[in-house]
Amino acid sequence: MLKSLDQLDLSGCSSLTSLPNNIDALKSLKSLNLSGCSRLASLPNSIGVLKSLDQLDLSGCSRLASLPDSIGALKSLKSLNLSGFSRLASLPNSIGMLKSLDQFDLSDCSRLVSLLESIGAFKSLKSLNLSGCSRLASLPDKIGELKSLKLLKLHGCSGLASLPDNIGELKSLTSLNLSRCSGLASLPDSIGVLKCLAKLHLTGCSGLASLPDSIDKLKCLDTLHLSGCSRLASLPNNIGALKSLYQLDLSGCSRLESLPDSIGGLKCLTKLHLTGCSGLTSLPDSIDRLKSLDTLHLSGCSGLASLPNNINRLNYLIVLNLCGFSRLASLPNSIGELKSLKLLHLSGCSRLASLPDRIDELKSLKSLNLNGCSGLASLPDRIGELKSLEWLNLHDCSGLTSLPDRIVELKSLKSLNLNGCLGLESLPDSIGELRCLTMLNLSGCLKLTSLPDSIGMLKCLYALHLTGCSGLESLPDSIDELRCLTTLDLSGCLKLASLPNNIIDLEFKGLDKQRCYMLSGFQKVEEIASSTYKLGCHEFLNLGNSRVLKTPERLGSLVWLTELRLSEIDFERIPASIKHLTKLSKLYLDDCKRLQCLPELPSTLQVLIASGCISLKSVASIFMQGDREYEAQEFNFSGCLQLDQNSRTRIMGATRLRIQHMATSLFYQEYHGKPIRVRLCIPGSEVPEWFSYKNREGSSVKIRQPAHWHRRFTLCAVVSFGQSGERRPVNIKCECHLISKDGTQIDLNSYFYEIYEEKVRSLWEREHVFIWSVHSKCFFKEASFQFKSPWGATDVVVGCGVHPLLVNEPEQPNPKTDGKCLTNS
Repeated sequence: MLKSLDQLDLSGCSSLTSLPNNIDALKSLKSLNLSGCSRLASLPNSIGVLKSLDQLDLSGCSRLASLPDSIGALKSLKSLNLSGFSRLASLPNSIGMLKSLDQFDLSDCSRLVSLLESIGAFKSLKSLNLSGCSRLASLPDKIGELKSLKLLKLHGCSGLASLPDNIGELKSLTSLNLSRCSGLASLPDSIGVLKCLAKLHLTGCSGLASLPDSIDKLKCLDTLHLSGCSRLASLPNNIGALKSLYQLDLSGCSRLESLPDSIGGLKCLTKLHLTGCSGLTSLPDSIDRLKSLDTLHLSGCSGLASLPNNINRLNYLIVLNLCGFSRLASLPNSIGELKSLKLLHLSGCSRLASLPDRIDELKSLKSLNLNGCSGLASLPDRIGELKSLEWLNLHDCSGLTSLPDRIVELKSLKSLNLNGCLGLESLPDSIGELRCLTMLNLSGCLKLTSLPDSIGMLKCLYALHLTGCSGLESLPDSIDELRCLTTLDLSGCLKLASLPNNIIDLEFKGLDKQRCYMLSGFQKVEEIASSTYKLGCHEFLNLGNSRVLKTPERLGSLVWLTELRLSEIDFERIPASIKHLTKLSKLYLDDCKRLQCLPELPSTLQVLIASGCISLKSVASIFMQGDREYEAQEFNFSGCLQLDQNSRTRIMGATRLRIQHMATSLFYQEYHGKPIRVRLCIPGSEVPEWFSYKNREGSSVKIRQPAHWHRRFTLCAVVSFGQSGERRPVNIKCECHLISKDGTQIDLNSYFYEIYEEKVRSLWEREHVFIWSVHSKCFFKEASFQFKSPWGATDVVVGCGVHPLLVNEPEQPNPKTDGKCLTNS
């Protein structure tokens, strides 16, 4: 019935272990896709009978160690993909009989040590991909007979020490990728015979010390990538003969001390990347002859002290990147003649004391980045002439004390970043004339005491950042005119005693008042909450450490809140209306020392941090989550030593349900994304009863011959901290030793917090229970678990437990997650 079948796609059939011998009956089959069949161990010899087959995809068949000799009988085969054949050590001799082959992919065949000489028989081959064949030590001499070859990829062939001389016989070759061939010490002179070569990639060839002089004969070469060639000390003097070259990347060539004068002969060059060429001490005068150059990257060229005066002749230059040009004291005045320049990046030029007067002539300039120019004391008055400027970054220009009045003439300016301008005392009174401004960042401007009234004229402003403006005493009443404002960040405004009455008219998405120590009460936020016509606006509210005495009864009106931070506030209760915040996913209550009880919380809550709530006695309920099954979940009650036993039992039970619910959902919905963490920290001295395997007096647990194969577990550690009461972060480590179904032992670690995560700092006393979920990417039948506290010398694991997570039916292997890894989930 299937004799007319011409396409058979079995990709991703990870349970497929073999093909039937009678597959040869598919006489019309042209395409056979077996990619991702990770359990396929062999191909039937009868596959060679498929005379019509022109495409065979075996990529990702990681258990296939060899190909049948009969594969050479596939006379019509044009495309053969063996990518990811991690067990393939050699090819059958018959492979050379595939006369019609034009695409051959052997990428990531990490055990392949050599190619057969018969590869020279592939007269029709156009593309050969050997990327990632890290054990490949050499190419066969016969490779020069591939007269039709256009694309040769050797990316990541780190064992390749040289190329054969006859590589120059590849007359049709247009692209040669040798990136990350770290063992390659030189290129053969014959490379200059590759008359059709357009792209030569040598990125990361850290052993390459020089280029052959014959490279000047590559008349069609348009791209030359040499980034990361850390031993390359010079370029051939005749490099200027590459008349077609439009992209030259020398980034990270740290030993390169100079460029040859002939570089000026690269008439078609549009992009020159010299980022990180720290040994470069000067640029040749001939650089002004690069008439087509539109991008010049010199960031990190710490040996360069100046730019050549004739840089003004680069008439088509659009991007000039001088970031990290730490010795640059000044820019040539002639820079103003770069009429096409749109981006000028000077971040980290700490010795730059001033900008040239003629900078105002850069009529096309859109972005000026002066981030970290700490030596810059002022901006030129004529900066207002930059009519096209949209982004001005003055972040950490700590020497800047004022802005020129004419800055308000920047009619196109959208973003003004003054973050960290420690010496800035005021803004121009007429700053409101920047009608296109959408973002104004004044964070860390410690000497700023007030904002001009004209700020209300910034009708397009949507973000105003005043974080750490510790000298700011008030906000102007005109702030209510900022109708587009969605984010107002006032955290760290220590002297701010009140907010304007009309602030309730602003449609905030985020209001951050953290650490506004003198801010009186919560009245303004109460008024915002009561303005029902604004309810669609509030997504984030931070009132942490703001000396609020009570939470507003109408808190539940902020129905669009997704994150609420009330840390370090001196109140006793939260209004019951909080349960109406049906979009709330994160609630931070850490160090609310007078908080005594928590009401019913929204079922959407994914993160609840209540660490350090030393008066907390009861928690009404923590319901199951709604539709956010694929988000990390954390509940932290560390230091809540007054919490009653009923609340502790309720919280632990809710955590168990969340972990089980997530495990079941991920199984049935075949979730293949990033592993998801669920974890709980709470005072306690016992492993919960629902844990199947417990050690009530020790730090290790063993599982032998369980009823089902397992991949998901819940871990529990009871840790004693003694009476030290030290405020510090804590982490718990579980060393896992797993025995898989085939008897292989896998040793892995799981942490309560991932290494890169910010850990909750708390006052650790007495005993706490840590519970978290773990997902293994392999099935195993036996396991042992050893729990440790790697940071605190006095922290002792006094009890532990492990609970396998099962769904209604035993889990089956998943092709997209099968591997050897254990992760928090």
